[in-house]
Amino acid sequence: MADGAEVRLSVHPGGHWKSAGVWIVYKNPEGPIALKSSDIVVVSKRTGRVLYEGSAGDEG
Repeated sequence: MADGAEVRLSVHPGGHWKSAGVWIVYKNPEGPIALKSSDIVVVSKRTGRVLYEGSAGDEG
């Protein structure tokens, strides 16, 4: 796995992570394709702890 360019990630209020410190996991939808926000999990690279799970806020 390779890391990309470092960017600031803000997927919900209070979640201001740097891409160098986390992995973003996009969850596969369980139903048919729909126009909605992506479901993601944000995981700390240092601790492996899940920092956030929910909407990416990218629907628009």
